[in-house]
Amino acid sequence: MASYAAVLSLMNTLNQINKHPSPPISLDPEQLQSLTQNLTFFQDFLERHSSSGEEDDDVLESRIAAAAYAAEDKSKGSEISENELGERVHKKLSENELGERVHKKLSENELGERVHKKLWGRRYLIVMDDIWSIEPWDRVKLFFPDNNNGSRIMITTRLSNMAFDLSDSQVIEIDFLDEDESWNLLCEIVFGKKLDCPSELENIGMEIARNCRGLPLSIVVIGGFLKKSNRTQAHWEDTLQNLNSLINLEHGEYCLQILRMSYKELPIHLKPCFLYMGVFREDYEFHVSYLIKLWVAEGILRPAADKRLEEIAEECIQELIDRNLILVYDYRWNEEAKVCKIHDLLRDLCIREAKKQSFLRVLKHQRGDIPECMNMERRICIHDHIQEGYSPEFFHALESASLARSLILTWDYRVNIRSLSFRLLRVYSEVQKYIGVGSVEAIFQNANLRCLIIDEDLDVISRIPSSWLILWNVQTLMIDNRYYKPIIAPSEIWEMPLLRHVIISILELPDPVGGENDLILEDLHTLSYVWNFKLSQKVIKRIPNLKTLKLYYAAHDGRIECFDCSVKNFGHLKKLQSLNLVVNVFGIFDGVYQRYSVQNLSLPHSLKKLSLRGTMLKWEECSKKIGSLPLLEFLRLDLSACCGQEWETVEGQFCSLKVLQIKECNELKYWRTDSTHFPRLENLLLQHIIELEEIPLSIGDIPTLELIELENCSKSVADSANRIQAEQVELGNEDLQVIICIVAARRFSSRFPRFPDIRIGDECFYHDQTYLEEEEED
Repeated sequence: MASYAAVLSLMNTLNQINKHPSPPISLDPEQLQSLTQNLTFFQDFLERHSSSGEEDDDVLESRIAAAAYAAEDKSKGSEISENELGERVHKKLSENELGERVHKKLSENELGERVHKKLWGRRYLIVMDDIWSIEPWDRVKLFFPDNNNGSRIMITTRLSNMAFDLSDSQVIEIDFLDEDESWNLLCEIVFGKKLDCPSELENIGMEIARNCRGLPLSIVVIGGFLKKSNRTQAHWEDTLQNLNSLINLEHGEYCLQILRMSYKELPIHLKPCFLYMGVFREDYEFHVSYLIKLWVAEGILRPAADKRLEEIAEECIQELIDRNLILVYDYRWNEEAKVCKIHDLLRDLCIREAKKQSFLRVLKHQRGDIPECMNMERRICIHDHIQEGYSPEFFHALESASLARSLILTWDYRVNIRSLSFRLLRVYSEVQKYIGVGSVEAIFQNANLRCLIIDEDLDVISRIPSSWLILWNVQTLMIDNRYYKPIIAPSEIWEMPLLRHVIISILELPDPVGGENDLILEDLHTLSYVWNFKLSQKVIKRIPNLKTLKLYYAAHDGRIECFDCSVKNFGHLKKLQSLNLVVNVFGIFDGVYQRYSVQNLSLPHSLKKLSLRGTMLKWEECSKKIGSLPLLEFLRLDLSACCGQEWETVEGQFCSLKVLQIKECNELKYWRTDSTHFPRLENLLLQHIIELEEIPLSIGDIPTLELIELENCSKSVADSANRIQAEQVELGNEDLQVIICIVAARRFSSRFPRFPDIRIGDECFYHDQTYLEEEEED
């Protein structure tokens, strides 16, 4: 709902202006209080008032949105009376409450008693279709008598979580149709129960069914179309080519109307989040973390006093998943959704509703789809893939979008979109490879940016432009430079009070300039990947709420001052949950040129995930310093993270660890442990561990263990894994899965050598680009 999103967005903007130490504009306290009260009233009204779809409701909601937009744009041309609007809202609210009271005068008990009498002593089947909450069931279940004669009540719902709230019920989860089921259903609709499909149409028909992606509604709609049309090979081929457009024509309206019910029944705070899914192109698999950053920057999340906006966004994602409106394609190590996707029909619904409500405009470079003017569009998304570039009409339409707040590009472009000036732009995102036309610096001229995501494919970025200083409102900065060349940040980055996430392939971050009133970056949650970062006490005081930190240290001359300082201070980051430490420090130690071994590593007890690479910790130090972390659930030890031939653990260590991954720690030969030493371990992954003799058999006795996965390990290790599995099967545990694979050497793009070089002055350092890629969205 655009009006609700507009109100939330304005409230978010006012909050940011209020908390900023030096905002670009100042508001009179009385004016701010009055505006906040009005917005709170509008928010309360929209949450309590369910739109009936009537013209008066649409006009009222559009005026609320216009008022919020006008205030946020600081537009002088909008003449909207807040008092008049408030009176109309009060009136509509009163009408709505009156309607509820009249509705409640109908006696549910009288109606229920009639149903009970009618069913008493009979054998019956009741179907309650498409239930959206547990309340209707709780109100009517007493009226269904239990006659002990096999009567049944069937309830269908699109909400996974609600199905399990029904007590004393058998839950049947219905998956999407597979290819055979889809084809059989299509044949039955088109040819009847005989399923008599002509042989020349069979292959094309199977492809049509496959393209319906297992959604019965799509198959029913297309089947109904084919049943009434010419059964010729040419016609069916044409249908296959135009399947998506056919679904959206008159034959698909019924299908979309059914799906629209899912949208209408959403709680109001989820409606803007759902409509926002239209920014992703068809079949795009998006990272949840990326979507969350966009939602936060857009200001469309309903805030809660005791929660971060990112936590609220995660809850919204889960609600949409539970309602089967988005599909999970991949999970994180902690079983949270990592990659999701939206069904094509639901995406079409998002785009239609978003356009209708002026919430989001998806542009296509097609004749008839290019508007002459877009001066009222707030969010613009471009999905097309056009090698030869865009027409002048398309470019001029974009230039007219003077009020655009979001510009999201999801494919290659050969037009200088970066150079366009959008006064109010706050989200600029290049979702996929961008053919760099235009200066990167031009993007940094948009002073109101909150979220800037650049996917730069060219070796052109060396430092964040000085124009960064005007971005008073910036929250998220993401730059994916595939050449992994260090990008130098200005020292003024420490003066950006609203920063939440800084994620750059390799970031060179300067020391903060000292002062009496150092700014505390309260909202900064993510720093990644920072090159040779000096984590001093001064820095720690300025980032007290940091949750994710990824660091990369490299030196080939033994100079390790900043490194020693940092590893001693990790333990002072009291809210840090995820630490990724890559060390590539070489020098002359003990008279030998070798890799440096970390000596004074200190880790905070708040850690849940830890990834180490090249740290050369002794195994006993690993057990002592890492095994004692009470909340640690994920541990990755990669490429000489630990050194030594023997690892022996003791009881009381790794109490919460669920995932243990050891890769290329090639000195490890003997591993001595017991099932009580990893009491909650679920997944054990060993990769390229060539000297290890065997996996301790006691590992199999861990009651929570689900998977042992081996990649390019010795035959004796593989044999021990098979023995563990066989022993568990004999004990009645058939759930333990063992995967053993031998992977050929990974091939690398000719564009990247295995260790691309990074130059600082005359010195040349190296890092493993593939490792950084693996960690980006882990």
